[in-house]
Amino acid sequence: EHQSHFAFTNFSRHGVVFEGKRYPTGEHLFQAFKFIDYSPQTAEHIRTFSDLPKIARMEAHKLQAEQRVDWKEVRIEKMELTLYLKFTQHDELIEELVSTGDAELIKNSDRDSFWGNGPDGHGRNEFGKALERLR
Repeated sequence: EHQSHFAFTNFSRHGVVFEGKRYPTGEHLFQAFKFIDYSPQTAEHIRTFSDLPKIARMEAHKLQAEQRVDWKEVRIEKMELTLYLKFTQHDELIEELVSTGDAELIKNSDRDSFWGNGPDGHGRNEFGKALERLR
C-alpha cells in the first residue's frame, strides 16, 4: 500500500460504481466481470462477500468453473473498463495519472507476467499499458 502510485492498482480503497452498484475496489469489479453476464449471482457474491480485494480475487479463483468461457479474450477490455470507471469516478486519481506525463507505467510484479513485468522483468505489463492508454 506504500508503493509509488499504489492508488493506480485495483487493490486501492477506491470504490467503483458500475450499473448502479458500488464495488469496494477496482479488483472487486474486475473479478466480478468474469461472471456478470454468465452467473450474476456469483458476480454479486464477489461484490459483497468481503471488502478486501485479495478475498475478491480468491473467491473468483475458487469459482472459476462458473466464469465466462471467453475471459482470456475479453480480460484486457474489462480491465480498461474497470480502470476507466475507477479513474473517472475519482478526480484525484486522474490528476495523478495525467501527472505521470509520458512515462512508461510498469506494474512491478514478480509473480505476474501478463498484467505485470514478471519475475524476469520482461513480462507483458498489460496493466501498465492499460493505464497508459487511459492517460
